[in-house]
Amino acid sequence: MLNRMIGAALFRTSTYEEIEADATAIGQAFMVVLLVTVCGIVGGILNEVVSPPTAEVQTAAGELITGELVTGEAVVGGIGAVETLNSETLDMETVEGTVVAVETLTVVGIVLAIVGGLFFGVVRWAMWVTLMLMIGGGLLRTAATQTSWSELGRMMGFAYTPGILSILTFIPGFGGLFWFIGFVWTLVGVVVAVRYALDYESVGRAVVVVLISGILGFIPWIIIKVIEWIII
Repeated sequence: MLNRMIGAALFRTSTYEEIEADATAIGQAFMVVLLVTVCGIVGGILNEVVSPPTAEVQTAAGELITGELVTGEAVVGGIGAVETLNSETLDMETVEGTVVAVETLTVVGIVLAIVGGLFFGVVRWAMWVTLMLMIGGGLLRTAATQTSWSELGRMMGFAYTPGILSILTFIPGFGGLFWFIGFVWTLVGVVVAVRYALDYESVGRAVVVVLISGILGFIPWIIIKVIEWIII
């Protein structure tokens, strides 16, 4: 499984052909999806730990402002200053006041983040594979296209490997960069996986399938993210 993950991340033809031929690899692909999802969850939790706590302060004028606590202690009733976005100037500004609420991580919150994140991570993968099968294996199929949900699913699963970098999103100043690299790397891997799974001769057709399925999946993806946010 590890060798296949490395091979998929390096876009090795032999690795994708091996995964395509092994019908039992769907279990390994599922584990890769779970692993990448866990890395994203852990990275998010660690980011909450190392980032300044989110607090709500009440200014002298009685206005309630929510933002990252930059000075003072995260204690209700204490004096602190939060950094927030000014809706008029679109600049970050610091507002001082009395702390009336502090958002902190709880055991229940962490458990819900793990369970909810794993569930929706698998749902997103399954949904994307289904859309790609409908588009690439149906509307944009070629004479050589012969695939199945399992075949496309296992190759897509291994293409997710670079997403492991999401565990590093907590690193101050570089977290966003690691996320971006992992996202682009995964996207390229998905294009390669689609090309091999759907037996396309051109990369362009695979790119079109990925783009169309991504656009069609955008609305349900938003719905899933909203439900995920509510649960977490």
